[in-house]
Amino acid sequence: AGEAIEAYAAKQLGIDSATSKNVELGQINLSNYNAVIWMSGETSTVDRTFTVGMQAFVADYIDAGGRIFVSGAEVGWDLDAQNNGRAFFNNTLRADYAADDANTYATTGVAGSIFAGISPSFDNGAQTYNVDFPDVLTGFGGSTVALNYSNGAGGAATQYVNALTQARTVVMGFPFETITTEANRNAIMAAVLGFITAD
Repeated sequence: AGEAIEAYAAKQLGIDSATSKNVELGQINLSNYNAVIWMSGETSTVDRTFTVGMQAFVADYIDAGGRIFVSGAEVGWDLDAQNNGRAFFNNTLRADYAADDANTYATTGVAGSIFAGISPSFDNGAQTYNVDFPDVLTGFGGSTVALNYSNGAGGAATQYVNALTQARTVVMGFPFETITTEANRNAIMAAVLGFITAD
């Protein structure tokens, strides 16, 4: 993610990094940041993608107009399907869970969305790690699907902007870091940053 952010030429952006535990303990004040990139990988119900404490801090941030990009293969499964934070997933992240496994590693950007013209694939285990069960997503509460799985399984990412507060969310049903080419990682990150850092 850091390399893809560095490749983004539209703005000069500073980067800090922290663990989700730092957020949970209140050691990171999210309001100090113009945007947050939350990478959950394959974290699931055992380690929890967003604990109750994390959800509270992120919800406060988004309610105040914050911008966040969340990627991970089990975020919808953990929060929505297992009800470890369904209201947070739906009403804060503005995404809805549709299915546990897309049964593909290929996606296509939706016309008119932030990912239009981008068709990233993600890893089957040949490069980083096998994304076993990528979440299938749908829009919720005004969000729209921005990326579809290429086999017709449904949405791979959603995007949302609150017209009143300018809060913005992008939720991806597979881990960003598993996108298989540098060009597509850069293109996806550029699209995300262009959207979530917009004035």
